[in-house]
Amino acid sequence: MLIQKIEESLANLQDKFPDFSEQSRYEISGIVLNLGEEDTDAGTYAKYLERLIKDLRAEFHNDRDDARAASRHPSIERWFDNAGSFYLMGQASGEAMLKLLK
Repeated sequence: MLIQKIEESLANLQDKFPDFSEQSRYEISGIVLNLGEEDTDAGTYAKYLERLIKDLRAEFHNDRDDARAASRHPSIERWFDNAGSFYLMGQASGEAMLKLLK
């Protein structure tokens, strides 16, 4: 299902990026993994994260070996499915990713 969603997104880049054309280039340089409140077993996710990265690299023909963790949101509060909480989560992830570019 994840691969299918990625492929759908890549096939429809112009829907979200109107300036994108067939001559445009892109690079998948990372993913954001958002674990839910009920998914708190970090050990289990750590165990399978390496496999997920390996599988995604194989699927999308990327053999780079520079995986880095951007961040873990420091909050232990509940998100309650509200827009403000998701905004804060996205903001924290974006800021952490920008730090990786430096």
